[in-house]
Amino acid sequence: MKVPTAEAFRSQLVIAEQRQLFDYWLEKSGENFMPTRRDISPSHFPRLLPFVSLIEREENRFKIRLSGTR
Repeated sequence: MKVPTAEAFRSQLVIAEQRQLFDYWLEKSGENFMPTRRDISPSHFPRLLPFVSLIEREENRFKIRLSGTR
């Protein structure tokens, strides 16, 4: 299976807010596959919070940290 590049994936995002969040994700990921929980701060994108859900995995359960309203 071919994995799309970040640019190819980003080009498929049609909503500007999706692109902004994806860009933030890439920035915080750096050289890693994904950012750590410590890297993400909802205070960095308050206008986009209605579009975001943050779910934290704790062993065999999941905790909803933030649930967007849109």
